[in-house]
Order: sequence, then C-alpha cells, then structure tokens
Amino acid sequence: MSAIVDIIGREIIDSQGFPAIECDILLESGILGRASISSKFLIKKNETLESCKYINTEISEAIMGFSSNEQFFLDYTLTNLSKNKSQFIKNALLSVSIAIAKASSNELGLPLYRYISGSREISIPVPIFGITNTNNKICFNELGIKEFMIIPIGASSFKEAIHYGIKVIKIFKKILFIKKNIKNKFSYDHKNLEKTEKIIKYILQAIKKSGYEAGKQIAIGLDFSSNKYYKNNFYQLNENLKLNSIQMINLLISLCNKYPIISIKDGIAENDLEGKKYLNKELKNKIQLIGKNLFFNNNKIFLKNMKKNINNSILIKLNQYNTLTEILKNIEKIKKFGYNIIISCDINTTEDSSIIDITLGANASQIKINSIFFQENIIKYNQLLRIEEDLGEFYNYSGKNIFSI
Repeated sequence: MSAIVDIIGREIIDSQGFPAIECDILLESGILGRASISSKFLIKKNETLESCKYINTEISEAIMGFSSNEQFFLDYTLTNLSKNKSQFIKNALLSVSIAIAKASSNELGLPLYRYISGSREISIPVPIFGITNTNNKICFNELGIKEFMIIPIGASSFKEAIHYGIKVIKIFKKILFIKKNIKNKFSYDHKNLEKTEKIIKYILQAIKKSGYEAGKQIAIGLDFSSNKYYKNNFYQLNENLKLNSIQMINLLISLCNKYPIISIKDGIAENDLEGKKYLNKELKNKIQLIGKNLFFNNNKIFLKNMKKNINNSILIKLNQYNTLTEILKNIEKIKKFGYNIIISCDINTTEDSSIIDITLGANASQIKINSIFFQENIIKYNQLLRIEEDLGEFYNYSGKNIFSI
C-alpha cells in the first residue's frame, strides 16, 4: 500500500448553502481519495478556514508519509491531535479519515463498502422516507410531531422500496394539492395541515391509492422531538395540551394501536428516563423506539445508558464522530445490545455518497437520506441502487424481518 504524499483541505458548500469541509488524500501511487462532510454545529466566523488550515498544516505534518492502510493508527493520531479543539474542527477530521479509507479502497480496486466490511456478508438497508416535515421550532400539528415518515417494510429489495416510496410521496402530494392547495413539490411542510390524525389519514389514503397495503407493505413512522416540549416534568405540546409522562405514553400507545405505526423517534424526552423505561416496556416488542446516540464518545455513559433499557433502536449521524474508526467501533458496541441501527443524513449534506458505503460496511439495518427530490440525495439513492445491482444475489435485504422486534 502506498504512502500518503499530499493532503488538501478545502472549503465547499453544503446543500443548505453553509460551508463544509472537503479533503483530498493523494497516495504515492497517484491514487486519490476524496471525502466531504457537513457540520451538525453552528459555524462561527472563520471556523471553516481554520479547519482547512488545520488539515493542511498540523494534520498533514502528522500523517504524511504513513501508509494509507494504517486506518486505525491514523485515526488514533487524528483523535489525539483534535483534543482541546473546537467541535467543528474535530468534525472536519471525519473528512480526512474517510478520504484515507477511500484512497486505500481505490488503490486496492475495492468498493469502499467492501473495504470496510471485509469478508462479511452485505445487508442492504431499508430506506425511511420523510413524507412531511417542519424545520420550525414549533410544529403546526397539535401533538408537536416534527416529521411523519413512511417505511416500505414489505418490499423485497431496495429498488422496490424506492419505487414504493416515490409512488406514495407523489400521490400524497396530489392529495395535499386537492385538500389544501399545497404546491411545494420538494418538501411537504405540514404547518398548514390541521390535526395529527388527519395527516396520518392522508398518508394512509396515499398508500391505498398507490396500490399498497398499510401495515403490511408500508408502515408509518413518527418523529416527536419531545425534548422541545418537556419542561418541569410535563409535555406542553401546545397551548391547550399539557400531559404528564403517563398521559404522553398512553397517547403514543393509543396512536400505535389505532394506526400502522412501526417506528417512533424521541417519543419521550431524554430527561424523562422513567417514562422512557415504561414506554419501552409497553412497546419494545411491537414497534421500533428510536433514541439519539447521545453517549457515543464516553464508554462509561454509553454502557450505563444501554443497560437502562430505554430504547430498542438508535439513530446515528456520521458527523457526530471524528473518525471512521469511531463510527465502526460504536456501531459494533450497539449491535451487542441487539439494537436496530438507523444511519441518517443531516438536512445539510454534500454530494459525497460515503454514507452509503459506511452503512453497508457497518451492516446497519436502515438508512434515512431525506428528500428524494434533491440532487445531493438522489446521488446517494442511486449509489445504493448501483451497489444492489452489482451484488446480484450475494446480499441480504434487511426487509420486514428487522421490525419483528
């Protein structure tokens, strides 16, 4: 394997028009690895330039000349160098780490997902599609739900799942146009829709008109983002609706009993641990209860939270981490507890499709890429379609089995 002979960090623009970091790793053989990552943190003035300078000087000096296949050592070096640095600068290191892995896989003539997975059997993840969303601080349905999702659980392949999702989303758009005169073709902000159950019924109507069966072929997911509403041991969902923990849990259970809901994210607030335990006890064998991976960097906190039995699934965003090694190690730890793993893009993303290879290489069961109508997301969906085609019969599709919780 060739030595690293050049490292370039540069500023690019992400899908929301914010600065992002791209890194090139050039090997002695002439092979190039390139990766970019958007930031999950607010960016201060000049922070992008500082990150580029940091990559082009300190990071470059530390790893130049080493073989690119020494991923673990190089990532360890990056982590040590990032101590006492701002989180955005640490976050920029992920582009360096992934670029190193891409350079190595390119030189070996291997797809990045195969370089990561080794000889392990590949599983294709189930896609999760956001069908309505709001980026506002206050959600405009009475229960404060941030996002309504559809999950094509009955599809036999990723390709079929994509067709399920596109068809339902397009028909849902037509329903909104007829019912509410909503014309935005890209993202269906539900602030103009009235009640939670009415939104769910519109979704069910779209599923039926698409020729699919709700609950068997396509199920519903909800993102409550309940942390926003939990204060002083109560959930203030709107001006007229204030619930205690038990009432909130009963509301969630009632929705799941009434509708084909198979996944709930952040239904109970992070600080309401007793509520989380109770909800998990009631629903963990019926639906997917997704928590954020808030304890990814501290092993003691990680183990403590895992043992509390407060979720059965975890959502991971790559830019929570500093290196590829950290991502893969953390996913392996989570798997030991039997959790479902969902890897998700941020709203602000770049055209880099490495998230697809990392999802496959880490054998995550689901992926959420955001709106299928934006080019930077289409790139990722299409990459996964190509990989599925290339694998032929030599892969497993995660499918409905992952929801037999």
